Amino acid sequence: MVRSSPPGNTTRSDGARADAEVTEAELVEWCKQNMAGFKYPRVIEFRDTLPMTATGKILKRELRT
Repeated sequence: MVRSSPPGNTTRSDGARADAEVTEAELVEWCKQNMAGFKYPRVIEFRDTLPMTATGKILKRELRT
């Protein structure tokens, strides 16, 4: 899942399947073609896991750093 954010912010996601073979450039190009110019993500970061709390919630403050 790729979410858009205001300019200057970055959005990170772990929505891709592990067996998917997609590059950052391909994903940005797809977003440019299918989204408005101000909505497509400027930075995409692929992660194996997301930081979680003991109860299983995503630590968003860790993603922002």
